[in-house]
Amino acid sequence: GGARQQAADVLNALVFGLYAAPVAEPVEEAFRRVGLAHLLVASGTQVSLLVVLVLWLGATLGLRPTTQFALGLGLVGGYCLVTGPEPSIIRAALMGGLILWAAVLGRDYDLLTALGFTAALQVALWPPIRGDLAFGLSYLATAGVVLVGLPLSAAWEPRLGRWLASVLAFSLGAQLFVAPLLVYSFRELAWVGLLSNVPALPIAGLLVPLGLLAALVGLVWPGGATLLLVPGRALLDLLVGGAGAMSRWRWGYMESVVMTPTGLAALVAGLTVVALAVVPDDDGGSALLAWLRRVAARWERERVVAVLLAIAVPVLGVLAWRALHPELRLHVLDVGQGDALLVRGPRGATMLIDGGPRELTPGGWVDTGERVVVPALMLLGVRRLDDVIATHAHIDPLGGLPAVLSSY
Repeated sequence: GGARQQAADVLNALVFGLYAAPVAEPVEEAFRRVGLAHLLVASGTQVSLLVVLVLWLGATLGLRPTTQFALGLGLVGGYCLVTGPEPSIIRAALMGGLILWAAVLGRDYDLLTALGFTAALQVALWPPIRGDLAFGLSYLATAGVVLVGLPLSAAWEPRLGRWLASVLAFSLGAQLFVAPLLVYSFRELAWVGLLSNVPALPIAGLLVPLGLLAALVGLVWPGGATLLLVPGRALLDLLVGGAGAMSRWRWGYMESVVMTPTGLAALVAGLTVVALAVVPDDDGGSALLAWLRRVAARWERERVVAVLLAIAVPVLGVLAWRALHPELRLHVLDVGQGDALLVRGPRGATMLIDGGPRELTPGGWVDTGERVVVPALMLLGVRRLDDVIATHAHIDPLGGLPAVLSSY
């Protein structure tokens, strides 16, 4: 029935990603609200399993390094053809290829170097990808795991055990790095993600290899694939049911979060301090305190004062200029049919006149207030609206205002 099909769709998304295997909108919404949407995106987990499979086959069958590498490229390349050219899977495939090449040759490798090289290679091959949100999120999440997750996992392992330490540390590292961009782009934050990932990551870690194995077996023996998936049904029900239950926790999810560029910079700075504070250094102490000690030992008082003055003088100059030259500003937002005008007074008061349309298109409802007006206000640094005016009762000026009022 419907539950069985829903479970099958979720398993397909876990194995092949949303691009190749979309799920029902309520299911995707539930996963997003509890910070588990990353499980439905094909990325490093699946590619890592394929790389491990190739290395195991190479060791078991005594394959030559070039044969192992060719087999790995074939499996990873075929998987990418099935999943589609998502930025996350391309990133994972390139990194997986580099690590596989180093492993079969018996050479060491550095994860950050591999991450930077793959990012540069992706941009060189397809420059427009620089503005792709999924591209940025994929690299930020991986960088968070490498820079924060791995050191924290090693430090927490003696007290928490390897499994719990890895789950908590990897989840914390990834979410610390992607949270600013997610809040700024979608105006929402799933606090409950730190809790939901603890049981969800191990479950997904069992379901993904099980699904991959079933997909391979199903090519030659469909009945065998069905048998393999029998034990996974209970895990799927637990994952989907748990995501649905946690998505109804109001405290775990914030939406309509207004994030200005200044607020974004402050959030990034705050999370950087948190990351440095929680990540241990080589001696087991706080990396932040170690860095501050190194700065204090290297820098003289005169240098610190000079740097502070170099930062403060331009900032104070701009603030003084604005105070002495007050002006009225009018921002005209491009909303297509209808208008959306932002008036900013000399003392900072704000007035929004109309909010653009909300119209039905062949692809569904398009809310200009949500897609254009609110992001533009955030980009302009608007933290609050003092006045909102609708010029007349028509869908073109009124349609986008509900989305604006829900955010401000």
